[in-house]
Amino acid sequence: MDLCVRLGYEYGADVIKTYYTPNNYSEIVNNCPVPVVMAGGPKDCSIYDNVQKAISEGASGVAIGRNIFQSADPTKTVSDLVKIVHRGKN
Repeated sequence: MDLCVRLGYEYGADVIKTYYTPNNYSEIVNNCPVPVVMAGGPKDCSIYDNVQKAISEGASGVAIGRNIFQSADPTKTVSDLVKIVHRGKN
């Protein structure tokens, strides 16, 4: 994953969107000179946990589609995710 992120930056990306990887995400984020946002990934119930972990490990934000659109209550899902992403970033 490190190599892919680095290549994205070297080819001129202004932001990197990548999946949360529990083993080395903070290293990836800290070594990338442009903002890194977490991709939503597969539809599952761990999206809130993954977002919390990614943000705590330095992600600048999230880019999530399916986990919102296919949730039982998309409005609540977005509201909950906004709280996680912006907690302490006011």
